[in-house]
Amino acid sequence: MDGKTISTHLENGTQADSGPGEINFDILPTLIGYHLRRAQITDFNGFLKSTSKLQITPGQFGVALIISANPGLTQSALARAVGIERSTMVAVIDALESRGLVERRPSPVDRRSYALVLSDQGVEWI
Repeated sequence: MDGKTISTHLENGTQADSGPGEINFDILPTLIGYHLRRAQITDFNGFLKSTSKLQITPGQFGVALIISANPGLTQSALARAVGIERSTMVAVIDALESRGLVERRPSPVDRRSYALVLSDQGVEWI
């Protein structure tokens, strides 16, 4: 050990019961990114509790809001806007579509693409 961390594993490999006073966080408390991530985790946990019946993630909710504000947006444009791979966006849209919240419609300008819109149920939900 380097003196800045405390092992929380017992010799048999199981996790020791460590209270918060036993862990040295080194410089983490001075880093804004650390606090932003902690705040994000707290916010996401609250979101998941309040939407547990819908079984929707914060990311899926954000995508639905963007589709609501930009009906007809293509999956590719949406993926670029939120900074994720197109293949990942396909999975997000699949999840929203399977819940009846989003519809893929043929794009009026590009037959290779789909225009994304909220379904009537999706509009009600938002």
